[in-house]
Amino acid sequence: METNERIKKIREYFCNDNNVKFAEIMEENPNTTSNWVNENRKIGKTVLDKILDRFSDVNPTWLLIGEGEMLKNNQQIGNISNSTAIGNNVNGNGNHITHNNFSEMIELQKGYQDLLRKKDDHIGELLLIVKNLTNNGK
Repeated sequence: METNERIKKIREYFCNDNNVKFAEIMEENPNTTSNWVNENRKIGKTVLDKILDRFSDVNPTWLLIGEGEMLKNNQQIGNISNSTAIGNNVNGNGNHITHNNFSEMIELQKGYQDLLRKKDDHIGELLLIVKNLTNNGK
């Protein structure tokens, strides 16, 4: 498998083969990224380095010489395609979450935990008020 084909596999895996999305991630013109998968193009080190920078889960050995698996750690986080959480807060192709997306999800989770703590504090305050009202009414 040639380098161009491996880049196409990365685009398929991380972007559902959507070249516009791939170009956005790569911060390149879609015509440029489309040319990277063209069989007649030689891919330079700068492009390969940029791909590895943007897709940190990609195994460099696989990208450069085609040996090994595409992903550094060939574990999937899980199938989330049927999750009710899919929407603006979850990115990926529905079956895989990239490292960057996973980091964003962790930050969202921290925000949700803060909201839950505030809710618990409010419930505690309300319970104290109810308890005081109950004790004063006896």
